[in-house]
Amino acid sequence: MEIKKKAIAHYEKMIKWAKLQNGNAITDHFFMFETLGEFWQGHFCSYCQEYLKGDLFCSYCSICPLTKNNLNTKYCCYGLWHKMNHSKTWKEWIKYAEKILKLIKKMG
Repeated sequence: MEIKKKAIAHYEKMIKWAKLQNGNAITDHFFMFETLGEFWQGHFCSYCQEYLKGDLFCSYCSICPLTKNNLNTKYCCYGLWHKMNHSKTWKEWIKYAEKILKLIKKMG
C-alpha cells in the first residue's frame, strides 16, 4: 500500500475511534493505543516512517510532502500535528486530525 493510502487509512481509523469517545474527555494516547493498537505518534505515520528515518529531531521533515515548502513553522503538517498532539479534549483532537487528513488527501 502506498504511503498516502496508509496515512489516510491510519487517520480515518483514529478519527473513527476518537468520535466514539466522550468529546469533552481528556485525550490519552496510551488509551488509544491499548484499545486501537495505534496512535498519532510518528512510528505509526507512513510519512514519518518514510522521511523521518529515525531522526527524532525531524531534520528530514523538510523533504516530506506534508511539510516541505512550509517556511512558517518547524512543525510537521503545517503545524497541525503539533496542535493535534497538544489538544486537551477528544473534540479538539478530532478537529485537528480531520484537518491533517484533509492535508494528506490534498498534498500527500
